[in-house]
Amino acid sequence: MGAYANGVEQYRLDGVGNTIQTGTLTVSGTGNSSIMGNVGIGTTTPAYKLDVNGDMNLAAGSVYKIGGVTQSGSSKWTAGTGNDIYRNLGNVGIGTSSPLAKLHLNNGSVLFDGTTGATPTSGAGTRMMWIPSKAAFRAGAVTSTLWDAASIGNYSVAFGNNTTASGEHSSAFGLGCTASVEESFAAGYGTTASGTASCAIGNLTTASGQSSAAFGISTTASSQASFVIGKWNLISGSAGSWVATDPLFIIGNGSSTSARSNAVTVLKNGKTLIGNPALSGFMGTPDGYLLFVQQGILAEKVKVAVATTAYWSDYVFDEKYKLKSIEDLESFVKTNKHLPNIPSAEEVVKNGIDMATMDAKLLEKIEELSLYIIQQNKRIEALEKKP
Repeated sequence: MGAYANGVEQYRLDGVGNTIQTGTLTVSGTGNSSIMGNVGIGTTTPAYKLDVNGDMNLAAGSVYKIGGVTQSGSSKWTAGTGNDIYRNLGNVGIGTSSPLAKLHLNNGSVLFDGTTGATPTSGAGTRMMWIPSKAAFRAGAVTSTLWDAASIGNYSVAFGNNTTASGEHSSAFGLGCTASVEESFAAGYGTTASGTASCAIGNLTTASGQSSAAFGISTTASSQASFVIGKWNLISGSAGSWVATDPLFIIGNGSSTSARSNAVTVLKNGKTLIGNPALSGFMGTPDGYLLFVQQGILAEKVKVAVATTAYWSDYVFDEKYKLKSIEDLESFVKTNKHLPNIPSAEEVVKNGIDMATMDAKLLEKIEELSLYIIQQNKRIEALEKKP
């Protein structure tokens, strides 16, 4: 059974108690209208008290209630260009009814998934951004193009102010720090990690050697796999290859860029210098020795090991030992200006002295002198016995 107006069907009964509205239904006036079943708009099989299949318009200023709470008919969300939507006023809460920030997530987690999405903005600004296409993250502020797409390395992170992480897998933290090559790390103020897998931490430090590390104030690790601490060290070494005479470890104690110096230098061949190789007159650690100490060592006790008895001078008292005659000794001294078997001053300056060897040589001369005294005493006794 149905009802018609001007020959057009307005509604009908489907035979099981449902009313199907086929035209326009208008309800007006101040009276109440009650429907005990479900109401469908755009559907003949409503599953809810009100089931709408299609667009719905709620005039501005209208109100409705959800769970007894009055809602405004004016949306706080505004449609933008294309599929964009935005909200200018108020905060958004997820898991909280009193959000404290533009977006407040309470007791939940956040997942950013996928690789689609380019660098969303460029130029100067204060921002936090995740770039899926580069798997990179930025948080802080820049005053130029340091966080533009061209300056962001894949899988990199940068935090702070004017930091740059342009190398793949690079990281930069602090103020004005730069990690420009793969696996590099820079943190602090004005630090630069420009060597592959290098690390620069502190104040204006530079790690330019491959796999090098620089810490402190204005230190530079330029040698491959070198480690530098302190301040204003001497700069030397090959950045990309292992050279035995290059620095491996340095403690810098300079005072400025123009007054660099080292307190300790350990070379890759194991040689160690305690002192400044930039000092006038330094000729390098002599061959065969691993430690050189400028200006000497003060110690309460020093013990020098001797490998075998052959290195000591008791052989002088052996009956087979050939003692030079006084005449031969005098001739040697006049010609060479030093005792036999004792290095000259020039040799000592060039090569230094071995304490154990020198002590043995000095003892040799003392024992030879003892033999000369014994010989002289015998001659005196022989003269005294003559009538």
